Order: sequence, then structure tokens, then C-alpha cells
Amino acid sequence: SKIEAGKMTFYPETFDIDKIIQEIADTAVPLSEKNANLINIISHENVGEIHTDQTKLRQILLNLLSNSCKFTEKGTITLEAKRLPDDTIVFEVRDTGIGMTPEQLAKLFQPFTQADASTSRKYGGTGLGLVISRKFCQMMGGDITVKSEEGKGSEFIVKLPAKFGYSAQTDRLPDLKTCPETCAEVLLIDRERLSAVIKKYCKDTSQFHVLVAEDDPATREMLCRIVKKEGASAIPVENGRIALEYMSKFRVSLILLDLMMPEMDGFQFVEEIRKHETWQKIPIVVITAKDITDEDKLRLNGYVEKILQKGSYS
Repeated sequence: SKIEAGKMTFYPETFDIDKIIQEIADTAVPLSEKNANLINIISHENVGEIHTDQTKLRQILLNLLSNSCKFTEKGTITLEAKRLPDDTIVFEVRDTGIGMTPEQLAKLFQPFTQADASTSRKYGGTGLGLVISRKFCQMMGGDITVKSEEGKGSEFIVKLPAKFGYSAQTDRLPDLKTCPETCAEVLLIDRERLSAVIKKYCKDTSQFHVLVAEDDPATREMLCRIVKKEGASAIPVENGRIALEYMSKFRVSLILLDLMMPEMDGFQFVEEIRKHETWQKIPIVVITAKDITDEDKLRLNGYVEKILQKGSYS
């Protein structure tokens, strides 16, 4: 639904490629063992680091590995990572599975399509994971392509810029008008600004507990990772109601608050905070993609320490 709404939140960070592909492959091992498959990892010496959304990259590669494990029996699935001279990072997922015909390839990235009815009955799935994975890649400045031959296997190629959102050829943000309409806007979380805010209030990390109220699971995970990197403890919740339940039982040092959440949004949460004298002392940092109006500012005034906008390009 976030993709369909044309807004997705991304948290670019720098991390080691060797480490993440090993972790992803380890996660996929139980899937490979179901069909007696082996997973092979190839990582070239100069692959180094990438600055992109780690959670989205994990989702993309795990989806591709999962598909390969599902459509391969007693075979080999290879995950390879390499860096091209133009600083493009290439991830290749190859298998020795059932492969696809040219007709099936033509429909591959269409929502809710699979090879044919018999394939769907035998292997399950809707094909939607590939559609989402490709949109994620496009929104991160890259793309997914595929090569396949019926009866011999498939090869999925993920290309991403080494630096999030930048084209290796032009060194500028990609023109999102060339992406599908659902990729209309990319929202970014500025880790440096958020880290600075956490450090401001975080005096003793061993006793510092940050409540992260955000309804989007991927964004919630990103925010928790930032908190943990600063040495604090992160408590993830998906709406204001659950946040209040937690606060009634445990001590909270800082609140990271999204405004647009189901059941109880950020504004309603702040109104409840005002009713409790002890809670009023807890600093609240709003992290939102919402355009803040004067009326919004009045509703938040006096109880919110800072508003961090999720930056965007479109």
C-alpha cells in the first residue's frame, strides 16, 4: 500500500557487502534444504561497501533466493556480488532450476502473475514479490533484470549504485519520471540529524530507552537500528495506543513519533501525554513525511522537542 500511495521511506546507511550477503545466504539455508539445494556465495575482492537501504536490499535478495530455492530441486543456487568500474554494485542470483520460456519472461514483473496455472499449483505464490523488489530497486536508483532458459535455470541481476539514489553514469539523482507512477516519491531519513538528537538526550546509554512509534515495519526497523547504533535500547510499537500501554508499565527516556498511524495517531498520542504530569517531561521527536501546517504546529506546541521531516526527491 505504501508503494501504491507513491511514498516509501528509505534509510540509507553504509555497510559491508561481504557481511550482508553471508547473512542473507545463512537466512536462506533452511529454504534451500527443503528441496535438497546448495547455496554458493561468490564475493569479489574489491566489492567493499555500499551506501543504500539495508532493509530493502535484504528484502530484495531474500525474495530472489527464496524463489530460486522454490523452483530448484537438488541443484545449486549462487549469490554473487561484484563492483563494476563505474561503481555500480551487481548482485546476481543464479539457479539450476526449472527456468522460464520467453513468454513467461515477458510477464514476469506483472503483479499476480506466475508462469502458468500448473506452476502456481505446484509451487504456490503470486509473483507480487518480484514486482515489489523491482520497484524497490528502481527507487534506490537501480533495477532488476533476468535471464532464463526453460529447463536450465534462471539468473536475476540486481544493479544498484554504490551510493544511494545516484546514477553511476551521471552522478545525480535519477529522474523518477522514468520509474513507474507508483515510484513517485522517495522519502529519506537523515541518520546524522537523528543521531545528533539521540546523543543530545542520551546521557547514559545503559539506562536510555527510546520508544519508536511508527506504523511502517521497515521504517520502524530502520529507526530502531539507528537507536541501537547509538548504544541505546529501542522499543518498537506500531501506534499511539500501544505506546501508551508500554509507557504505563515501563520507563521511557525519549519518544520518536510518527504522526500518521492507525488506531491512535501521533496527535492523539501527544494529547494523552499532556494528561500525565510525569510523561510531560519525556522529550518527543516527531519524524514524519507529513507537510506540517500551522494548525499541526499548534497541536504539537510545547510538547514536541523537534520535528524531523523525512526528506524527499521527486
